[in-house]
Amino acid sequence: MIARWRFLTVGLGLAALVPLALPYSSLDAVAQAVDSMTAGKEAKVQNVQLPRAPRPNETVWLTVTIGPLPFGAEIRISLPDGTAIGTAAPFGRVLQGRNLTFQMAVPDGRLQSDSLAVIAEIAHPAETALRTPTDDELISIEAYIQ
Repeated sequence: MIARWRFLTVGLGLAALVPLALPYSSLDAVAQAVDSMTAGKEAKVQNVQLPRAPRPNETVWLTVTIGPLPFGAEIRISLPDGTAIGTAAPFGRVLQGRNLTFQMAVPDGRLQSDSLAVIAEIAHPAETALRTPTDDELISIEAYIQ
């Protein structure tokens, strides 16, 4: 059997390379591999409160404040449906006791109320899976309307 390979996005932004044509027993093996990649990985959804619901011509911005991160790490901010909002990646090291602030625009049409659910995860080259940032790594996420 000739199989064509394709990337399959699974779960919280993880991707797996799987063939398009597989016997049923192989599909079970792929499902077990995907389950093992996402096992124990629960993304923490944070609710960010806005002063009011945005109007159609307004943009919602997030202010993300981070503390020291491991060298090469970055914090990815996304919506629960997987839509990326932005990445907080310091240039070089952040000194202990210092914080950095990043501004990110929420994609238009994604918000109809006065609260927004976001997911923050740390990506690090030395780690294979994304993880939830600690309180020292992600200081705060606040929103405002412009």
